[in-house]
Amino acid sequence: KYFPQIHEMSYLNSFRCANAPTPARAAELEKNFRGQCGRAAQAIFASDVLLVVTGAGFSADSGLAVYADVARIPAYARRGLDYADLCEPDHLRSEPELFYGFWGQCFNDYRRTGPHRGYEIIARWRDDKQRGDGGGGDHSADGDVAGRIRTRIGKTSRQDIHAGDEELPAGAFHLFTSNVDAHSYDYFRAGEIYECHGNIELWQCSSSVWDGSGCPSTIWRAPLRHEFLVDPHTMLAPRRRGVGAGNVGASNVGHDATPETEEGGGARLGRTTGTKKRDDARLLRYLPASRDTKGWRQAEGENWPVCGHCATLARPAILMFGDADFECDEDQLERWDRWRRAVPDVVCRDAGGGGRVCVLEIGCGLRVPTCRDTSEDLLEELEERGGAERATLVRINPDFPLAPLMEDAGCCEVIPIMSTGLAAIEQIDELYREIANGKLSNVDGDRNGTVEERIEKIPATTEIDQLLAPLEKLRLSKRQIV
Repeated sequence: KYFPQIHEMSYLNSFRCANAPTPARAAELEKNFRGQCGRAAQAIFASDVLLVVTGAGFSADSGLAVYADVARIPAYARRGLDYADLCEPDHLRSEPELFYGFWGQCFNDYRRTGPHRGYEIIARWRDDKQRGDGGGGDHSADGDVAGRIRTRIGKTSRQDIHAGDEELPAGAFHLFTSNVDAHSYDYFRAGEIYECHGNIELWQCSSSVWDGSGCPSTIWRAPLRHEFLVDPHTMLAPRRRGVGAGNVGASNVGHDATPETEEGGGARLGRTTGTKKRDDARLLRYLPASRDTKGWRQAEGENWPVCGHCATLARPAILMFGDADFECDEDQLERWDRWRRAVPDVVCRDAGGGGRVCVLEIGCGLRVPTCRDTSEDLLEELEERGGAERATLVRINPDFPLAPLMEDAGCCEVIPIMSTGLAAIEQIDELYREIANGKLSNVDGDRNGTVEERIEKIPATTEIDQLLAPLEKLRLSKRQIV
């Protein structure tokens, strides 16, 4: 009554505790890491539809800073600024040097740092789902479920902001992400991606932030070879190039653009820890060109981009805190909505349905639960429409791998993996390829017996799991995963 913020904090803490394993459960999950990855590999291989949901943890595996670490810089500490402060759009009006210093350095870091190997692995799984198999086959041929999803969706309309061909509907695979680094476009087609917070490569006019005037521009791409000038000591971006301490350095990886450091290593804004350079041949190769060719304008010597229509300062098309003027990619949103509606129809309603759905969630925390909610919403709908036995949630998270609401409601099979994203993906892929080659090893290295027999040898992780094990084995048998 008197301290509502305490009640809100108590609710959040309760939610965190419910999603975090007890010390005993955590120890069991860590001990049985390979077994859990084996279950995940089976679920992914057996699925007809694969939805991959990625959060900040997936981006961190590339060596990029996230949330609390991104602003761990003396220049910001001296001013008492944290990540939430820096992500407010009002800085564009009150202190554009600070605004472009923060977002400009984010832009530079994301452009320089290569996506980790997990993207390539998931892209291969994507190809398998689109063909309708777990390996081999004709890349040009749709799998049965992929074809039915595309038929239900129909052809998408030409994007408002992009030139070029229409995007083919996503079929049996989709990627939903809250990350704004745009690394997904190095491996996945635009029609397969939904970025709920936008991305750093798309920019928009800020006129509505200033005076509410309606600018005719939409959103547009930043130039492929662009780089912002940011002072590494103040983290401010001067309006004109040649003013201040100079650029942040040559394009590299594992770079440290901020010479003043706090104690402790790790990534932060201006310092990435990735070891992989961005591949020029892959760089944003599936991000379509801007249809609005007048959008981005930058006069010679200028460091801040402006709108080519009205000359107002430009801003990233990223959803910031307290942001009423974010311009989302409406065509991307429409493609996602159509795919999201089509999947339950195809899996649960179509004649000859019965396809299996796997939701693979990687590095999605509780700070902004949009990604976790997206995973669970789809699985709840499948359960409501009689598809619970056809659905699996693989939740990879080093801190909060559990899905108590899903387990309590019996919405789906839940496979918690207590790990960082890339480590789990690489282990799952090793087992996935063994399944595809017909030589899966269980956790004890035994290569004999049927898949069901090998799964039975994977130990349950808790007393509750042991009680549920007979029902789980019956479910796996019914799904006929091989």
